[in-house]
Amino acid sequence: MWAGVGTVAAALLIGLWLAEETPGVLPLVALLGAAALACKRDALADCAVLAVLALLETARLRRPDMARRLAIALGLMFLTIIPWRAYVSAHHIRNQDVGLGNGHLSSNVHHLGWIVSRLWDFLVGPRYLGVAPLAAAAAVLAIARTSQLRLPTSFLVFVGGLFTVLVLIYLDATAALRYLVNASGVRILYPLCLFSACVLPLLLVRAFRAGADP
Repeated sequence: MWAGVGTVAAALLIGLWLAEETPGVLPLVALLGAAALACKRDALADCAVLAVLALLETARLRRPDMARRLAIALGLMFLTIIPWRAYVSAHHIRNQDVGLGNGHLSSNVHHLGWIVSRLWDFLVGPRYLGVAPLAAAAAVLAIARTSQLRLPTSFLVFVGGLFTVLVLIYLDATAALRYLVNASGVRILYPLCLFSACVLPLLLVRAFRAGADP
């Protein structure tokens, strides 16, 4: 849970920094991301998606100064995993369940429909009450009703990218796939759903107040 909290807090702060260049945010982003990475290996995928999309946004904005500052913060954040990776390598601890680059994508691709369906069941189930699909619907409605597209578009790209990466990680799993998804699916969706819950009120305001103000 705490890994998800750190990741989501970092994502929200990066969004704030990209929108307003708020002073002092990037060190806090690096600290929160490092804390998430220290809590759970699941956070590596979440932080990687966040880092790539944030850097792409600075490129879209054509702000090399922002890209440089962000890259430094993100680099320091990811450097914090080196001690643990060194320990794993020194003690020959093998990854027994998930990861990219295991060479199982082609052999597991026929499970794609089942993985997506099972993760969808978790998203709309009693744990998360469909908050992510609701937020996605609110984002689509906001895009349709307003010219202020940055927030809803950024939300859809982030959660869509995160969900896609999680599916790919499962497809490349080395453990028994059905057991792995059933055992960890609720946990790995926590950051996505927490982020959706945080942004949902803003998306609803953007969607239903469109055109209401003179």
